[in-house]
Amino acid sequence: MPYPYNLSYFSDANYQQPIPTDDKGGILYQRADGLGPGQSIRDIIYIKNDNEEVLTLAPWSSSDEFQILNYPKELQPGEAGAIEVLILMPKEKPKPIRANWGFRRLVG
Repeated sequence: MPYPYNLSYFSDANYQQPIPTDDKGGILYQRADGLGPGQSIRDIIYIKNDNEEVLTLAPWSSSDEFQILNYPKELQPGEAGAIEVLILMPKEKPKPIRANWGFRRLVG
């Protein structure tokens, strides 16, 4: 069963290139730029509230290597916004970063 209050994610500001999500609404995001040890990259992901309720967003991440820097605190029904993320590759761990992340959704 799909997660209630799903958000849609996009890789472009025109909201035409969706990023897939799992059945719980978790974003399936991959960044294939091949960061080297000690490097970082900032990226923008676009988000849209497809629900009929106002959603307040509370970000979370399972890893310090994936940080949500800026995001819309609240999305009205049908409203969209941008998320700025930072991906950090530690000097001592030059392996792919695996992080679960997303937003807790508060209705109203």
